[in-house]
Amino acid sequence: MTLKDYIKENKLTVSKFAELAECSQPHISLICKGLRRPSPELAFKIQQVTDGDVRAIDLLQPNHKQAA
Repeated sequence: MTLKDYIKENKLTVSKFAELAECSQPHISLICKGLRRPSPELAFKIQQVTDGDVRAIDLLQPNHKQAA
């Protein structure tokens, strides 16, 4: 699941999610738009906040292929 989809499906605002992830709203907004990648630390924090619905690997390497 993308971060953008997670925020939408959970009826959160980008600002509220940024607060939960202890990050700035503009940074989360850029990540949602695909204009910036999070640091590894932030990617794992997002994974934690979303209970694994948004995976760190998907944030860090959006074009990776999963092994079958």
